[in-house]
Amino acid sequence: MYIEEHFDDQHTSLEVEFMRQMFTVGPYIPPPDPQSIIDVLKTHGTPRRVRRGDLLKAAEESGRLFLVEEGLCCYLSTCTPHPYIPFLMTPGCTMGDITTLGHRNYAIEWRALSDSTIIVVPSRVLEDVLADPTLRALKIQHLISKEESSLEGMSANFTLEPAIRLRVLFQRLLEATGTLSDSWMPIPYRLTAECLGMVVNLTRANVSRLISEWGHQELIHRMGQDLEVHADLFKNLPDWQSKSWREQAPTRFS
Repeated sequence: MYIEEHFDDQHTSLEVEFMRQMFTVGPYIPPPDPQSIIDVLKTHGTPRRVRRGDLLKAAEESGRLFLVEEGLCCYLSTCTPHPYIPFLMTPGCTMGDITTLGHRNYAIEWRALSDSTIIVVPSRVLEDVLADPTLRALKIQHLISKEESSLEGMSANFTLEPAIRLRVLFQRLLEATGTLSDSWMPIPYRLTAECLGMVVNLTRANVSRLISEWGHQELIHRMGQDLEVHADLFKNLPDWQSKSWREQAPTRFS
């Protein structure tokens, strides 16, 4: 494919900060809520400690609203032929805002992927947020960004090579936790190859193979059950807002 031919995994000079093919937000992890809305949710919510693997919301259950304060949670589709994680939810992300506002049920489970702290928020609080013109404008823009992030994830899984998808996911995890740097970085969460594969639409075996290959290239180190990655792993990721990428991208409809 074009991307693999022109953007390999070796050390090159071009560096980009994000992977974006259509919008201005990245895939797999939605942007956090605006701080002013987070403050409202924390004021009216109740902290709850959950353990890795805990079910936070069953499929087809509605009217639940959570804010992730610490740890990592996810949306999990179990009604598809293969379990699929459409979103990872890092601190600052709300879970259930769309279902709460729409009063609809969705076949999506919410689960904790690490020991986490969530804020359980009464659904009426979100209605109060929307009653404030300033907060409503912020929330509408945030909901649009969440949907754009979801579309970016689906586009990435449909169009990008497996190695690029997994590189992007590692980059997004580091970016979302503020730990992205220009050297060696520990992946902030301990995720299994199976879990990583459910995000980027790969089998556990393919994820393990890629990690092994990057280990031989000195781009990934294993530290027990944890992973440490080098910034060179994230060079040359596709970004439509990068001038270099646009100049090298093929013209599809000329």
